[in-house]
Amino acid sequence: MTEFNGILSLLFASIELVFVVNLLFFAEKNYINMLVMLLIFILGVYQVYEFLICFFGMNVSSVVYCAILAISFMPPLGLFIALRLKNFNSKYWYLIFLPALFFVVYFPLVVDQFHATFCTVLYASIHYPLGIYYAAVYYLPIVISLIMYWDLAKSESHPKRKASLKLIRNGFFLTFIPAALLFFLVPQTVIAVESILCKIAFVLALYLFLFALKFKAQYE
Repeated sequence: MTEFNGILSLLFASIELVFVVNLLFFAEKNYINMLVMLLIFILGVYQVYEFLICFFGMNVSSVVYCAILAISFMPPLGLFIALRLKNFNSKYWYLIFLPALFFVVYFPLVVDQFHATFCTVLYASIHYPLGIYYAAVYYLPIVISLIMYWDLAKSESHPKRKASLKLIRNGFFLTFIPAALLFFLVPQTVIAVESILCKIAFVLALYLFLFALKFKAQYE
């Protein structure tokens, strides 16, 4: 079925684009919702790159680098949304993006080491340098975000805001907890961790979509 490699990425990218377009028309255009739309859009962009790599055979270093670039800012962006929902204001907020920015700037210096090692209908395996260090930078904001979204939903007293926060909390937990269990129980899937996680993150995109439809500026 190699002729269908990457096709699931195209499907998810299309649906995530539909989510973003619908939110542009039907969701309130407040700051949080715009950040949520950006997060869904970035996820969709990664799916497009994976489709190009696997379906059209565009397994060249620059395209693979762009795929990693697309997802590098997703975890800090998710954390930033949580901080904004907590009304955390600081002139140093940009620091949470610096680790990802370091890799985005460094990787072009070694871009020839980027390539997809294999593709399937469901996912792709991507090779890039400093994988273990990149993973630490990538997953730490996710862990912090899980804690923050849990606390946000638990501590909120306003009924409508609480309902909205439960949606985004559930999206994060139903994405990253099953993913962690999968990688623990089936260790061989770790070789395609970025791709598999982004497929499971379709669940997150769905919950973010539902969250943005409900979330109002008065809840900020």
